[in-house]
Amino acid sequence: EDKKRVELDLRAQQLALLEEECRRAKDLATADYNQAQAAEAAEQHRLACQREQDDNQAEIHNHLTGQLLTEDPAVAQSPLGPHRILTDRWKGMSPEQVEAVWKAQEEQRQENQVSRGRAGRESGSGASVGSAARGTIPSPSLCRPPEAA
Repeated sequence: EDKKRVELDLRAQQLALLEEECRRAKDLATADYNQAQAAEAAEQHRLACQREQDDNQAEIHNHLTGQLLTEDPAVAQSPLGPHRILTDRWKGMSPEQVEAVWKAQEEQRQENQVSRGRAGRESGSGASVGSAARGTIPSPSLCRPPEAA
């Protein structure tokens, strides 16, 4: 009976050692698996952050080099004709266009003064009353925006 007990005790110790080894192996495998999953998740997160940063830089680059912020006047050209513009995309007149408007207005002022002078000479005394009623036309130099230095 003692021999049987010793055998059973040895068998129980061997089983306990095997169980302990199995548990350690299982814990080690679980730790390795969790570590691999954590590394994969970290790599996925890094790739997602890198992709988002690349997307953001591409978006900034596209905005800076795109037609919206570069104020390309061609953006406002209407497909219906060169004399039409798309008002929601219009960036304003170029300095040459502004100068052309000023020149055209100056020519109109001179033509109006010449025609008023003729009309005043033909009617006689209407020039003094007419100029007071009309008011004065401001000088083009007062209306013109300051020149860029």
